[in-house]
Amino acid sequence: MTYLELALEDIRARQTAVVDHIRAFEGQALSLLGVSSALAVACISAVATVISQDSLLPIAAAWALGGAAASFAYGTFFSIRVMSSTEMGLPAKDGSFWTEAVLNPESERSPSDILAGYIASSKNSTEQNEKLIKLLSRRLQHARAGIGLAPISALVAGGGALGAPYFIPRIFGC
Repeated sequence: MTYLELALEDIRARQTAVVDHIRAFEGQALSLLGVSSALAVACISAVATVISQDSLLPIAAAWALGGAAASFAYGTFFSIRVMSSTEMGLPAKDGSFWTEAVLNPESERSPSDILAGYIASSKNSTEQNEKLIKLLSRRLQHARAGIGLAPISALVAGGGALGAPYFIPRIFGC
């Protein structure tokens, strides 16, 4: 195997791995979307059921479920953002590159010039994909946080609803 073949194989393998990594993010986001959206809808349905009751405890439960629903909705939003359409550099070169590089009889490009163009183009698409990976990673972290923080959101909202009738008059002197 020559150095040229080794370099081309290495570039191809790296670009394929980066694209597979991006696809894995989308798969994770799809799984999180299913979980977070189902739980958000369940919490919203429970809020509607609990609101129909007429006592302090169901109101606190409604606030707790509403807090959890908001957190799940946050996770749903960022799961969708991960799967939204983004510009990704594909590993292979399009036909216009090869037509110009190899088949154009007027082209006076040497094989080393063609290789340099291929490597430069590959470097650009790899850099673009690495930026995309960082963006998708941040969005996926937000989606996971939405699901992970739902219990805390529920406790804060429910506790606030339970404590409000007690603390508000004492704080504001009502």
